[in-house]
Amino acid sequence: MQRISPVVSGKAWEYELACQFRSVLGQGVNLRHTPARVKAEAYFKRLDFKEQHRIRKAAGEVAVFLKYHDLRTHTVQSIEIQSDQRGEIGDVRDILIHTPNNPIGVSAKHRHTAIKHSRLSQGLDFGQAWYGVPCSERYWEAVAEIFRDLEAKKGGLWRELQNKEQWYYKPILDAFMDEI
Repeated sequence: MQRISPVVSGKAWEYELACQFRSVLGQGVNLRHTPARVKAEAYFKRLDFKEQHRIRKAAGEVAVFLKYHDLRTHTVQSIEIQSDQRGEIGDVRDILIHTPNNPIGVSAKHRHTAIKHSRLSQGLDFGQAWYGVPCSERYWEAVAEIFRDLEAKKGGLWRELQNKEQWYYKPILDAFMDEI
């Protein structure tokens, strides 16, 4: 296997994933020509044939899965690889699949030991940032106590918190899913 940096393999993964979305989601779907796409494509082309094939196969499986599990994929208009600067403002979606209503966002992790979360916090209104629609009062009420509890534990180590899945991850992700 070719030894490549995580940045190169990650960008190559984004590129091929976007290409496979375009291929699987229908004729006429445009993969927008942006600086982020050009960069990702250049990284993909640096890989040897075997690595390109491995990534292409995995990306194709992801694209087929999405097609059959998200009805919005039937009305795709275009696909875009986002710039890394979007992550600096809290938008961790690497790929946007544009539909008539709201885009489908994909955070494309490749060889990553931990799936990156949506950067939910007590201050980020992801509804406003991602969709132009503020999060509801119901969402803020659902997560307020959880974030207050985390704030009270500030200074401690995350690994030392007990029952993280039950007390933090699950309730916040449940509120997030309900809001979406």
